[in-house]
Amino acid sequence: MYNIFKKIKRNLLVGALAFSFLLHPYTVSPEEKSASIKEIPILMYHNIASKDKNKNNKNSRYYISPENFRKQLEELYANGFVAIKLEDLVNNQINVEEGKKPVVLSFDDSKENQFRINEYSNGDTDIDKNCAVGILLDFYNKQPEFGKNAMFFVIAKDCFGQEKYKKQKLEFLLANGMEIGNHTYNHPNLMEKSADFVENNLGKAMEKFYEYLGEDASKIKILAVPGGHFPKSKEAMEKLIKFSYHGKNYENTAIIGAGGGLCPLPTEKKFDKYKIPRIEVRNDNFEKILEKIK
Repeated sequence: MYNIFKKIKRNLLVGALAFSFLLHPYTVSPEEKSASIKEIPILMYHNIASKDKNKNNKNSRYYISPENFRKQLEELYANGFVAIKLEDLVNNQINVEEGKKPVVLSFDDSKENQFRINEYSNGDTDIDKNCAVGILLDFYNKQPEFGKNAMFFVIAKDCFGQEKYKKQKLEFLLANGMEIGNHTYNHPNLMEKSADFVENNLGKAMEKFYEYLGEDASKIKILAVPGGHFPKSKEAMEKLIKFSYHGKNYENTAIIGAGGGLCPLPTEKKFDKYKIPRIEVRNDNFEKILEKIK
């Protein structure tokens, strides 16, 4: 008799727990969803164009054709990736749906083929459908769950070419949720440069960004060193983080390199926010990259 009541009591307890779960289902927090994620790919692109018009080199290392870039976005999406902001990675504020995987898209050197404005004889303008921004926006319209997040590391002197549209382009990126990073004023190799040179170059770049964006330029707090070349001297390295120019103080929250593989999460011991790695995408290596990260 005791065993019967014991069994009934156990069944009632199980039933109560099941009923409680129905009333209060367990939900997975964003932190728990991404708990299994230890590293995130930051993909690095340069030119989105079929060839270098000056060198006539169709398969140049730094050139991805618009067709290939579209295919790469499609493959990332098909394999469960969603584009997140680099700032969110740095701040460990990654929030993706269960079953999805985060990826950061980054673009260096702010060439015109990354963001081109078409002009027509009737005075109309639009964004070229074959530039990086045009392709990202078109893909977002087709697959909005992938997102349109992307980091553009801008050379302040160049700023996507097309002089009369520089301000408009920067404003458009921020207005559409994309990110702008500092890629120096004129893309020098910083390896042998002095602390004064680094400070002046980065400061000149920020001054130009404030000229275009006003106080919105304060959002530019992530730097990518040209060519992945970090300064050798300790003093110059420190100026990558904190620097002053014409009486104004600046501070970068993260510094990005140009290689090194997957980026550890900020919760991992090997994460260094001042030397964040990336993966360079070329014409011949995307499938290998995808196989590694998926």
